[in-house]
Amino acid sequence: MRNSRVAYRFLYLSLASILALVILGLYGLHNVQSTFVWVGEAYVTAQKMEQVSDQIGEPLQELRQLSLLLVTTPDAKGRETVSQSIQERVKNLDQALKDFGMGREQDEFYQQLYALWLNYKQLVNYTHDRVLAGYREAAFINVSGAEQAQFERLSKQFAQWRALNVKNAELVYQSAHANYQNTLATALGFILLVAVGLSLFALYIAKPLVNSLNFIVNLANQIANGNLKNTIPTDQSHSEVNLLLTAFSSMQTQLRQRIENDKRISEEALRINSALDNVSTAVIIADNQSNLIYVNRAAQLLFSEEEARIHQDPYFQKFSGRNMLGKTIDIFYKDPAKQRELEEKLTKSHRFNLTMGTLVLDATITPVVNAQSERLGTVGEFKNITEQVGIEHEINSVVHSASQGDFVQRIALNNKDDFFRTVSEGLNQIIEFNQNAVKDTMRMFSALSQGDLTQQITGEYRGAFEQLKNDANNTVLRLTEAMDSIRQGAHAVNQIAEQIASSSVSLSQRTEQQAAALEETAASMEQMTSTVQQNSDNTRQATQLALKAREHAEQGGEVVNNAVHAMNAISESSRQITDIISVIDEIAFQTNLLALNAAVEAARAGEQGRGFAVVASEVRNLAQRSAAAAKEIKQLIRNSVEKVGDGTRLVNQSGDMLTQIMLSVKKVSDIIADISSAGQEQSSGIHQVNKAISQMDEMTQQNAALVQALTALSESMNHQAKMLGEQVAFFKLMNTVKGHSDKAENKSVIIPSKSPSTIKKSSPKKEIVKPQDDDSDWQDF
Repeated sequence: MRNSRVAYRFLYLSLASILALVILGLYGLHNVQSTFVWVGEAYVTAQKMEQVSDQIGEPLQELRQLSLLLVTTPDAKGRETVSQSIQERVKNLDQALKDFGMGREQDEFYQQLYALWLNYKQLVNYTHDRVLAGYREAAFINVSGAEQAQFERLSKQFAQWRALNVKNAELVYQSAHANYQNTLATALGFILLVAVGLSLFALYIAKPLVNSLNFIVNLANQIANGNLKNTIPTDQSHSEVNLLLTAFSSMQTQLRQRIENDKRISEEALRINSALDNVSTAVIIADNQSNLIYVNRAAQLLFSEEEARIHQDPYFQKFSGRNMLGKTIDIFYKDPAKQRELEEKLTKSHRFNLTMGTLVLDATITPVVNAQSERLGTVGEFKNITEQVGIEHEINSVVHSASQGDFVQRIALNNKDDFFRTVSEGLNQIIEFNQNAVKDTMRMFSALSQGDLTQQITGEYRGAFEQLKNDANNTVLRLTEAMDSIRQGAHAVNQIAEQIASSSVSLSQRTEQQAAALEETAASMEQMTSTVQQNSDNTRQATQLALKAREHAEQGGEVVNNAVHAMNAISESSRQITDIISVIDEIAFQTNLLALNAAVEAARAGEQGRGFAVVASEVRNLAQRSAAAAKEIKQLIRNSVEKVGDGTRLVNQSGDMLTQIMLSVKKVSDIIADISSAGQEQSSGIHQVNKAISQMDEMTQQNAALVQALTALSESMNHQAKMLGEQVAFFKLMNTVKGHSDKAENKSVIIPSKSPSTIKKSSPKKEIVKPQDDDSDWQDF
């Protein structure tokens, strides 16, 4: 087959070439080995000479100089130092010559050199011993004479020995060079022969393929020049040429498609690259090995301009913003391993602050993947926020100080522009405005805590501060009005308490008069009883007794009438007292309400209103105690009114009975015959009258006790009113509300009193009106 023949021909050509190369290689190896041995000997000799020069030649010169220095050194300490150096050099030279002479015992030239060294060493030791023994002159003679001559012989022998070794090395080199020339000539002749044979054989093999190869070469050139529209003839044979032409055809089609695709991708990449180069954001792109493959202009400019800040951290001292391309992302991080691990696990954009020295960057890294979700690299974006972070720290510090109550701190404006300057100026204005507002408010509440209600906030404010100003000023005004009202109420309560005490004294006197009247009534009734008893024994005196009984009955009627009037007066006084107590209760309610409002406003004022809150609490407690006392007095008066009502009813009954007695006495003169029955009726009536008088006496005693209790309560109320006035006096009120109640302070509640009226024969029955219970209007706060 044609395909096989071509393959065999190339195989034969290859085998022949390999055989020729093997023969040439073996011949060359043999000659190279010989040359290598010669060159190795020359190299070893040169190396030995260099070693000898280092270990013998230079130390020998140093030993000679040290020997001279030992003789000329004047001080013992210096000689001691030189002596130690000489001993060290002698020891090193002796060891070096012995080491170099190993295997050279039959070398006569070396034996002569070593013998000269031993003689020279003895002379050096002799000079050394003489100097240390103090014979410097003998030592100087030796060092300048015998030692100098021996050193010259030794140096000459050493130089001849070196020259001999160099000559031997040159001979080796000449032999190796001659061998190289022979080997080269032989190899060239053999190579020429092989080349001619192989050329003829290759020409024979290549001749059938020349036309095809020329066509393929021309086709390759056309493809290489960019012509991808060539017509390539192919057939169904399996020859190498046909397969090659088929491959070229497929390659041309794939290259055309790839070039079109690459052109499209290149245009897209060019657009992206141009866009990235012209954006203001610093952008870098790294491959999967974290190597930087793209750095846009903004990134180069950013890192180049900020190198000074970056270099402030010793870790980044070698960082260069101009030579980032081709390096890894490790140049940006102190912990590159951790960053690489983070980027490998990254599936979406990750934003963080990157600190390099004093440079602070807002960094965002995003993985780049293809349509098959294969990771292609990482893109990073950087924004310089150093100034912003510094300003943020400064603003946060000032705002934190302001939140802690320190309004003295301000934000510096000399290094800020545009937005941050506007924000800083605004914050400074806010802090200054707050400082003024707080100072004004503190001044007012400081005066308020001292009881001074004349101070107000006078600054000009807006918004919430204006509302605070109005509320605070209104609070002071309301407190002033409340304190003024409380002071008026306390004054009125004081006057009312005094008038209650006066009324109580008057009521006590009237009660005593009522008791005296009742005693007289009781005495009259006793006399009447005696008269009735005597009627049965002395009928003759019936008329006189009837007249006396009538007279006594009229007197009793007058006394009962007086008692009725007194009871009515007591009821009226009790009603007035009830009204007064209701007024006191209302005042206590208003006082408690004002004290509660004052406590609420003081609580709003916080720490500054704590003192005022304590005072308001005390006022509230006094108001509650006044209310409780008023309730107790009201209850006592209610009981007194009920008892007085009962007494009035009994007195009215007594009046009715006395009226009947008077009618019976009038008829006694006409109806003497009925005196016994009348006596019985009188006895029954007198019994009822005595019973009523006993009840009246008991009620009178109860009234007296109630009057005493009322007096004690009025004194307690007077004391509480004085304490309330003292608490209110703590506050200094404004003149605008002080005269608001001058007229009210001078008012006094006048409680009417009645004197005992003359006793009437009969009095109409009056229903005692009970005072209204106002407890439903009071609430205990």
